[in-house]
Amino acid sequence: MNQVLEGLLRELDALDAEAQRLAVEHSAAVLATRPAQGGWSVAECWEHVAKTVEAYLPKLDQATSTGRAAGLTGEGPYSYGLVGRFFLWILEPPVRLKVPAPAILHPGPVLDPGAALAEYLKQHQALRDRIRAAEGLDLGKVRVTSPASDKLKFPLGVGFEAMAAHGRRHAWQARQVLGKIKGSGFMERETGFEPATSTLARLHSTN
Repeated sequence: MNQVLEGLLRELDALDAEAQRLAVEHSAAVLATRPAQGGWSVAECWEHVAKTVEAYLPKLDQATSTGRAAGLTGEGPYSYGLVGRFFLWILEPPVRLKVPAPAILHPGPVLDPGAALAEYLKQHQALRDRIRAAEGLDLGKVRVTSPASDKLKFPLGVGFEAMAAHGRRHAWQARQVLGKIKGSGFMERETGFEPATSTLARLHSTN
């Protein structure tokens, strides 16, 4: 597997490891709490990322199939163009420019962080499968259509990189959320809540 795809797999591994670490270190109540200043909870960040990846999967499948049929192969380096690079720059944390997510990708009220984490990990695994399926394709020449608009197309490599950058963006947001909750004193006040370590126990027991 080429270095670009291997790097993407490592980035997904790092994102999953961080999410699982947060589930071990914080209670389910903390992970489901929105900061008083507004915004999503940690669990809602996970759900949003999962929904976004899920929306991209059929588009990635279509792009990979079309690229194979057209013989668009190449081992890189790949050209993503100015627009593609700017798009990735916008997505990277810390947040430089707030871009509202489509309403369909907004998380609902998350009452069970364990379920949100399970879906987050599941969709990342599905994304890994698509990354491996793209081996040998020219990630700069194959085009993928955005699930937000059929008129918006960009290189397949940008699509993969965007999913990783989007994950990092919301991992950064999750850390900011926890900092705000800690500053409010909520973590010190909570008593009797189920620890989030049981979240992971439930995940393992159902697999």
